Amino acid sequence: ELEPKSVIQELEEDINSSIAIGRNVGLVGHSIGGYYAAYMAEKYRLPVILINPLVKAYDSLFLNSVLEDSPDSELIKIQLQELETATTDPDSVMVMLQKKDLLQDYQQAIDYYKDCNQIILNGGKHCFDGLADWVQAMTGFFNRHYK
Repeated sequence: ELEPKSVIQELEEDINSSIAIGRNVGLVGHSIGGYYAAYMAEKYRLPVILINPLVKAYDSLFLNSVLEDSPDSELIKIQLQELETATTDPDSVMVMLQKKDLLQDYQQAIDYYKDCNQIILNGGKHCFDGLADWVQAMTGFFNRHYK
């Protein structure tokens, strides 16, 4: 298990090195990766696509089941709580949700990201069924951001 602080450190290194060589950086995060991506996007002012993201990762059923027997569960939850951040540039955030995601309540993400671009689909599941059908829309979102 990687502690959230370690994950963030690794992401910062990748983002900083990409920015240093002049690349346009956009983030895509799914589930807990969406939680991390939202934090990094806010910190670095980057466009981000969140796919069935955890909203309050430190208090999610999904995380609780993963960490059930972990001796580090409290430390991980505290570190995750420290990463919770509000979105100050809703135009740079696209949220993609499927209502049949059984690992989290999609309504939480709708409410939390209410001012952001949202794609909300009936059906699906946590892994986001049919994601390949959305690649063009996702690419378009990033292209519009960097024009």
